Amino acid sequence: MLHTLNSLASILFLFTVPLAMEQAENKTVQEGDNVEVYCNVTAGFPNPTVIWSKVQGGGYSPSEGKLLNLTNITRAQAGEYRCTANNTCGETSTVTSIDVQCKNIIFSILTKIHPILG
Repeated sequence: MLHTLNSLASILFLFTVPLAMEQAENKTVQEGDNVEVYCNVTAGFPNPTVIWSKVQGGGYSPSEGKLLNLTNITRAQAGEYRCTANNTCGETSTVTSIDVQCKNIIFSILTKIHPILG
């Protein structure tokens, strides 16, 4: 008697994809503007954690997410910001520079000429 044993085997393939991201765009803005910079992570599996941080100085607490959003920016917030993405495959980052220029304030000085009586 011939016995045939058929078995079904499951094979699980686990792929990890190294991280990749595009260079973040540098910005020049006026004081008081709102600024948004997007960190474009183009590859990475498992999904990476993305964190923005300021390279030097204060004025910004690190935050998680692909979008850096600065509302009513001040000159103290000018500088370089780093977007860091990491997962089990590693870490990669890009740096953007935000230049905050003084807001143009125009003062009008009105003068009135009075005739001198004498």
